[in-house]
Amino acid sequence: MKKLFLKWCLTTLVTFGVAFIAIVFAREQSLQLSPIIKLMVGLIAAVYLVAAVYCGKLCWRTDKALEDFDKNPLSLSPESRENIRKYLQKIQHKTGSS
Repeated sequence: MKKLFLKWCLTTLVTFGVAFIAIVFAREQSLQLSPIIKLMVGLIAAVYLVAAVYCGKLCWRTDKALEDFDKNPLSLSPESRENIRKYLQKIQHKTGSS
């Protein structure tokens, strides 16, 4: 089961839900914004979307590596275990966590 990916999905859905509610309530005010501000809001939303998709991809890959490791760690060769460990360290480095 992909627990980390499911947590990411839940967090992303809540974020999109809150953003949608904010847009609905601020619809009247958003029509009065200048085109430059609308463009900046669009760019910020695009950056967030790209970052969220990348984060989801990292969560999926991490869960897959952990599942492969947990299936039967004793049956894995030492080389396979080392490859999984290196892969998880690489993902941990990409996420910026320690």
